[in-house]
Amino acid sequence: MNHIEDIDEAGNSADAWSGTAGNLLAARDTLARQRDTAEARAGSFSRTRRLGPEERSYWIEVMLAGFAVENLLKAFWVARGNKMYAAGKLLKIPHAKNHDLVAISDAVGFATEETERKILVMLSEIMTGVGRYPLAVSPRVTETWGSDDDDLLVKLVRRLQKRLREERRANQPPQTTTGSFAPSRV
Repeated sequence: MNHIEDIDEAGNSADAWSGTAGNLLAARDTLARQRDTAEARAGSFSRTRRLGPEERSYWIEVMLAGFAVENLLKAFWVARGNKMYAAGKLLKIPHAKNHDLVAISDAVGFATEETERKILVMLSEIMTGVGRYPLAVSPRVTETWGSDDDDLLVKLVRRLQKRLREERRANQPPQTTTGSFAPSRV
């Protein structure tokens, strides 16, 4: 197998996409623990106290979760028999824009409820704004995202992981046995 074939094989593996999602979620959890520890050490919030770097990671944590959701959606797409790579190059999912999680979920066939769509819209804005840059693209995101949204995000990730497992099982090729087997006659 050559390098291009290796890329295509890995890029068209639902396990590779979901594994990367798991790594992103693990990184998010690590940052959250460090932030919680730093905040506990620092005590109560004060407008005059400078925040340490660990205390400023919240939007980065949410951004990482957004990228994890994007990877899980792409894993879902691949598990349904579609390709994400060809000739060593990343393919676009038809009718989906980069980092637009609502468009991606619609394009890959992952049905979402209205509350989940709201989370996906905000995640998309965080992934392309305040998670990466000094300011949000849309200030309303940082004004409206709250702990309830964190809880909804966790539920969405769990539901997406469950649907991905179901999709893998449904599209798994039947197991074949090697060699010959002839049942004995009684």
